[in-house]
Amino acid sequence: MKKLIALTLAVVALLCCLVGCSEGVKEYDKTPLTSLTYTQVDYNGGFTTEYLFDFEKNIVTRHSYLPTDDENDRMETLAEFSDEQEKTLIDKLYTYGLFDIKKEYKKKNINNMEIKSAEFVVSNTKVDLCPKGNLPEYAFIGRSNVGKSSLINMLTRKPKLAMTSATPGKTLLINHFLVNKEWYLVDLPGYGYAARGKKQVDKIQKIIEDYVLEREQMTNLFVLIDIRLEPQKIDLEFFEWLGENGVPFSIIFTKADKLSVGKAKANVNAYMNKLGEQWEELPPVFISSSENKTGRMEILDYIDSINKNL
Repeated sequence: MKKLIALTLAVVALLCCLVGCSEGVKEYDKTPLTSLTYTQVDYNGGFTTEYLFDFEKNIVTRHSYLPTDDENDRMETLAEFSDEQEKTLIDKLYTYGLFDIKKEYKKKNINNMEIKSAEFVVSNTKVDLCPKGNLPEYAFIGRSNVGKSSLINMLTRKPKLAMTSATPGKTLLINHFLVNKEWYLVDLPGYGYAARGKKQVDKIQKIIEDYVLEREQMTNLFVLIDIRLEPQKIDLEFFEWLGENGVPFSIIFTKADKLSVGKAKANVNAYMNKLGEQWEELPPVFISSSENKTGRMEILDYIDSINKNL
């Protein structure tokens, strides 16, 4: 274990040297108590190196890549650390000046959302049969097979909460899950499954439209997009419909583990540039992976921030 922490601190020392003598551009990104990332960009060759301190997996990784060349994408684990060593490591990071402690890590009043409970409540096809009361609802929707059920299970850390199926288009109901007895996570039917008949497609469309437009408790709609795909007409039309009706929504790009980090970022940028052709203000965006838990805390923190302002 001493070797591991020594190696970790050696990485910190290396980063300290980079801060002190690097000619590249340094950028800082963070999620308190979840991860800290130091990024160095070499604009001469376009090569990017990211050092990620992951406080959920307790590892330090180095990711080197060239955004335009997937073959040069390299990811390696540099060190591991225990929960007990986490505080020491964070203190060292700030001691070396890698991160601004006042802006990025407040040791007091850290309130990342913790999922203490998540339970199924009801399934139905009609808005007037949804749970009574005024608890906020956060709905998740996307094309069939976009990974919606897997994302819900990842967010709640309950592998069997939402039903997953190898057959696309199996979710045909409005499913309510009560989280922490404070808010509802709502699993909406998927859209765009070609194998459905027109009658069933029209039925699903009505279920979605009735919920989105009539459910006053719906606080935000998360629209899921497969990060591997180019912008699809059906998704762009759905975004346009949401905008026309003033529906608050965010975008979650799923299956990020299927691409290199450079390719994933490039795809997201291209997608948002496409949206920017028609939208003056773009919605919040999250990148996720149900496999490696990417985006979990960012999404939950976003929900928590909204709840605190209701």
